[in-house]
Amino acid sequence: MSDLKTAFFPQALYQYLLDNRVDLVLEPPHERLRCCGAELDHALGCYKRAMLHPSEVDWTSRQALRWFTRQFFNLHDGTWWCRWRGHRVAKMPTDLWMYQEILHETRPELIIETGTWEGGSAMYLADVCEAMRHGKVVSVDIKPIATPPHPRILYFTGASSTDPRIVADLAEGAREARTMVILDSAHDYAHVSAELEAYGPLVSPDCYLIVEDTDMFDTMMAVEHWLPQHPEFEIDMTREIFGLTKNPGSYLRRRKADS
Repeated sequence: MSDLKTAFFPQALYQYLLDNRVDLVLEPPHERLRCCGAELDHALGCYKRAMLHPSEVDWTSRQALRWFTRQFFNLHDGTWWCRWRGHRVAKMPTDLWMYQEILHETRPELIIETGTWEGGSAMYLADVCEAMRHGKVVSVDIKPIATPPHPRILYFTGASSTDPRIVADLAEGAREARTMVILDSAHDYAHVSAELEAYGPLVSPDCYLIVEDTDMFDTMMAVEHWLPQHPEFEIDMTREIFGLTKNPGSYLRRRKADS
């Protein structure tokens, strides 16, 4: 059994892995999963079970932060949310603060957000753009709960973010605009993977592709599998300086054209 002291395994699951001879390693520097000598689906299934039962864990500081982030976000059985001008925002306050830093530094002309929900995050991004007098937001959702009006927001509703018509329209708009993308719609592996393929090419050099909720297994694995095939993107760990983030390892900056 490889270095399980750094993994999210309760004692019962540790024994299960030993009994089934599943070999798992978390590799530095980002402590990502590597499967060795076992069926991939079986190994990933074990890991998923482990992440759902984080008791009796020998913590490292990074893992403790991730666990605390999850608990913080799920306060009061999921009824706690950030609010921006009265609209709920399903994001960590530390990530919202980092977003305004990114907008100020990179000054995108177009911000594409998938997953409108109640429109709070779109409103927040649009207000930051308004303060800078620069940029607009396009938010995409099949059936959002609310679409609060704002002169810098355009909502696309009634179709999936991966609908070819939606992607084609947004690609046309991104063609002549400095573009940033935030993916926060469905979090299953297939959907996130499809979004990465569709929206990654729309991101401008030196701008960001942010994949939200990579503390969730399927989302994390979609990024893990996609990123090695796209060397034009790199993880920017400086965006995790507050420690508490719902987007670990998924602040992806597109390299400058000449790098």
